[in-house]
Amino acid sequence: MNERRTILLNAHRSGAALWQRLLEQMPPERRDVYFTPEYALIWERAGHGTAIAFVYGEPPDFVLHVFLRRALRDLPFVPADSPAAEAFDIITPYGYGGPIASSERAERPDFVAGFFDAFRKYCAGARIVSEFCRLHPVLRNDELVRQCVEVTHRWDTVVVPLDADEERLLAQVSSHHRRNIRKANRAGVAFFKPQLESATSEFHRVYIETMRRRNARRDYHFSRAFFADTLRLLGRRAWLLEGRVGGHLAAGALAMQWGPYAHYHFGCTAAEALSSGVMHGLLHELARRAGRTGCRLLHLGGGTRPNDGLFRFKAGFSPERRPFCTYQAVLVSDLYDQLCELRDQSVGTQPEDADDSFFPAYRRPVPNTRSFGD
Repeated sequence: MNERRTILLNAHRSGAALWQRLLEQMPPERRDVYFTPEYALIWERAGHGTAIAFVYGEPPDFVLHVFLRRALRDLPFVPADSPAAEAFDIITPYGYGGPIASSERAERPDFVAGFFDAFRKYCAGARIVSEFCRLHPVLRNDELVRQCVEVTHRWDTVVVPLDADEERLLAQVSSHHRRNIRKANRAGVAFFKPQLESATSEFHRVYIETMRRRNARRDYHFSRAFFADTLRLLGRRAWLLEGRVGGHLAAGALAMQWGPYAHYHFGCTAAEALSSGVMHGLLHELARRAGRTGCRLLHLGGGTRPNDGLFRFKAGFSPERRPFCTYQAVLVSDLYDQLCELRDQSVGTQPEDADDSFFPAYRRPVPNTRSFGD
């Protein structure tokens, strides 16, 4: 197997500049906003780990893998003198990611095998105990990595093919959703992109109300500064869309876009607007606006489990699906087992511990506390 160059890049200054240049050398259909240094930096600044890009090969043929490296000493149950205190684990930044290839040559089995061999060598030297990777449904890099790792299909996500023709865009929408879009129009819902500083506080307030109403984990209760950071760091690649009734915020969506792909990233609905159809109208308007910029697809994402209510809501906007897949790896088994034991000794047996699907198991959340991460 040929040895190819590997480099590690951080999301700051010169590292971020080279990281971005590499992405820009990829064909637009092979890259996405989720892989940019700015997106990774959002999560580093939010305290989720150190943002790193691992690059195997060099232009025009390379594989790029973006992840967050998390120090295990930050876990409350890890003793300072434990071997685990000097170790780390890695995870994809929130959303979607995983290794992406810059060219057809970089997709060849020998090239991908070389990437994983080099990456596992890096992990061994960096004392990485485990890896959890969320793959990208639109770029379909599950097909790339399944050559070397076991891939799990979690559930499907919804994509909306975009067309400037209003009739063809609306034809994809279910009859139920079309009725709600018309309902929102009759209610006089106004859609517009607000100014950054005036928008984040109100969007954040309604977003937190939405998370509380849905009994979402505390991990999802992001601060106003987080949303401001997202909009500031991503710049023209992220924007808010609001739906207002009588001047009041009824629903909001934070969208991201780069090249041919747009994403519905976060959303919220005021309690008094739940039956107004405003979120139906808002996401249809998001599709219309993204289509006018030349985007080919709007990715709405899925739910939090197969065929849940959130997925069914999104599914009403389009019949097209993409698979959401993951892979996971225990890289240092003795430390992994030790961390699981330390976690269980710290929190005791919990009812949800019967669910062995959470990975890594030592970060399994505990009820009514902040999660250890996933």
